[in-house]
Amino acid sequence: MNRLLLPGLLLIIGLFPSAYYFPVLIAVAVGLFLLRGGKLPVPAFRPLAPLALLALSGFLFADWGPASYDVLKDVWYVSKVMLVAFVGLLLGLLLAVDRNWLRQFTRVALVLSAVNVFLAVLDRNIETARHLSYVAVLLTPFIWRYYQGRGILEQVVRMSLLVLVLVMIVLSGSRTGVLILLVSYLAVNHVLHTQSRFLVTTLALGIFMFLVVPLLPQYDFANITFLGKIQNALNEITFETGDDRLRMYANWRGFEAYRAYQTWISGSLPEQIFGMGFGTAIDLGHSVAYGDSEDVRSLPFIHNAYFTLLVKTGIVGVVAIIVFMIYPFRLPYLTHTGHDYVLSQLARASAVTLLITTVLISGPLNRESLDGVLLVWGWSSGALIRMMLAARYASRRAAMVTAEAQERAAGPIADGSGRGARPR
Repeated sequence: MNRLLLPGLLLIIGLFPSAYYFPVLIAVAVGLFLLRGGKLPVPAFRPLAPLALLALSGFLFADWGPASYDVLKDVWYVSKVMLVAFVGLLLGLLLAVDRNWLRQFTRVALVLSAVNVFLAVLDRNIETARHLSYVAVLLTPFIWRYYQGRGILEQVVRMSLLVLVLVMIVLSGSRTGVLILLVSYLAVNHVLHTQSRFLVTTLALGIFMFLVVPLLPQYDFANITFLGKIQNALNEITFETGDDRLRMYANWRGFEAYRAYQTWISGSLPEQIFGMGFGTAIDLGHSVAYGDSEDVRSLPFIHNAYFTLLVKTGIVGVVAIIVFMIYPFRLPYLTHTGHDYVLSQLARASAVTLLITTVLISGPLNRESLDGVLLVWGWSSGALIRMMLAARYASRRAAMVTAEAQERAAGPIADGSGRGARPR
């Protein structure tokens, strides 16, 4: 079962909408609960404690009047994050890690990337298509680094996956996909485990962003290109007041974040700390054209989920979601060569991916795009917890055996006459 369950869930999450796989995840959680005789491991709940605090903060000032539907929608998004992470943690804690888990992930990544490339090619409006599997992008550097066989087939598989993923990113035009690929590449090269490498890499990326990115083709709102979007990336994540309509739409994410900040700062001190409650909308200040809908004056959520949570759950909610996502950095690994180290790399890469994408596309609070990454986050974290607990048990058992051996070696207790006391 452990060979098929996790890959099967990743495929279901990657190929179907959340409305379909949400009941499947519930069924898996219930099934694992029944297999355990109605008991669940306590360590599976501890990483979710910050999310419980976030939910309580959101309920504190929730408006159950006319906005009750919006309240329930916000509750659903938070519940989805808890469910996906919980199922992943259960799988890692209760099921032994299959030694061929990387081969199974390779098959999953191949299927998801091939399907998305196929859909992107078939999509008539390829310029706006977003057929992309973020979990396939995340897994590819790990597969390239660690799925190494001597046979020709293994080499063909690795090369095919790399080509498919790169084509998938190019066809989608996703800057987020490029960032995830970079994060995963840095993780397999030990950057997320070595402080000096992390600082040097961060400095190098910062220099690149400020010196090279401005030299890229300028962002043209009438003719949007991939390089132009990269050049405009910094503007999009900084505040935009919206005084200039053209700049507002060109830097829409910055405008959303600015309006969310203004909504939050207008609240009372308790609301700034605990949020204005689930169901609260972000006031845009004036009517704006949004997508294919009519002009709107407010939005229930925005791309930058940190500011969405700041409005709805306050400072408490923002801190809680960050503490939740960085949980893998608190987990130790026992070796630098075994499965536990690779799992630690994968868990940390998943955590950083969620942290970054929360700014860009709502991260784990996205409707469904990051659920595969979140499941991998939970599974790898749960597997590390399982290994840690097993190592502690083995260490205590070894200490008990050693103590018993020392007692037997000491022989009978002396009776003071220089001879051992005769046993009665």
